[in-house]
Amino acid sequence: MDATEILEGIQAIMDGCASIMPTIIALLAALWALGQLSKLTEISQFKERLLRIEDKVDLILEQSGIEYQPFRAASREIARELEQEGTVGAEEAVIVKALRKGEKIEAIKAYRDFAGVDLKAAKTFVEEIEMRLS
Repeated sequence: MDATEILEGIQAIMDGCASIMPTIIALLAALWALGQLSKLTEISQFKERLLRIEDKVDLILEQSGIEYQPFRAASREIARELEQEGTVGAEEAVIVKALRKGEKIEAIKAYRDFAGVDLKAAKTFVEEIEMRLS
């Protein structure tokens, strides 16, 4: 077997691979997608499990007569700082000033901006502060 025959053999192999290359790429893409789907399924299962745990904790709190207020500690700290004039952080001061002016929506927007939370969490937090200020 001389070099020409070897080169022709290599060329034939490469030509054969070229025709199945799209199939190989499609298979690799499908395997990758299945891996991603598996991760999404795991995340979904984790979320479901977390929700069940939350439900159990809520039930325990309810049966124990304990009221859960998620932002209680944070709002107490802000209220305490308000009593010591001038010690409130800039972000908290904006929220408190807006609430004192009756601009609840502006307070919620400000909290969302600096805390990076969703609308529901911001509204809950601001309402907790509002309740403690009144």
